[in-house]
Parts: sequence; structure tokens; C-alpha cells
Amino acid sequence: MSFEVKRIANIPKKQIQILTPEQLAQLFKITNKKYPYLTLIIQNLITLKQPLNDLLTGSEQEKKYLKRKIRKDFYKIKQEVGLSTICLMI
Repeated sequence: MSFEVKRIANIPKKQIQILTPEQLAQLFKITNKKYPYLTLIIQNLITLKQPLNDLLTGSEQEKKYLKRKIRKDFYKIKQEVGLSTICLMI
């Protein structure tokens, strides 16, 4: 299984990172340990195949705060996994 994650900024398609099963397992290991709120979000992105904006609930201000938090946490995860481009589709 592969999981495609995209950067928020405009980047060429060829720079989008497709995670290998090992990287995906590592991603879930990190999120389960350090960012448990992200695990459910990632699972829903994979199974429901919906954009993050459709999955988030709450007011617009709460959504903006959560998306900012997700971006910061994914930056940290990117460094741990060792990927050059990894972000959620927002």
C-alpha cells in the first residue's frame, strides 16, 4: 500500500513523495507515539479518500488552528522519516 502526501505550496508533481509500506509503517509508529490525533486523521484520509478540509470539523477558526498544528507536526515527522517532501493535502 502506498500513501500519497502533498505539500501545501505549489510543487511539481514529480516531487510528491509516495510512501513505501515501510515508510507508511514508520509514519504510523511515529504518529501513534507522539501525535495520536494524527493517526485517525491519516487513516480517514486513506480510507475515505477525502481532502483534509472535508474531514475536519468545527468552526473555521478551529479548522485553521488545527491545520496549522498539523503542518508543524508533519514537518517534524518529515525530519524523522527522512523525506524531502511530506505534507497532508490541505
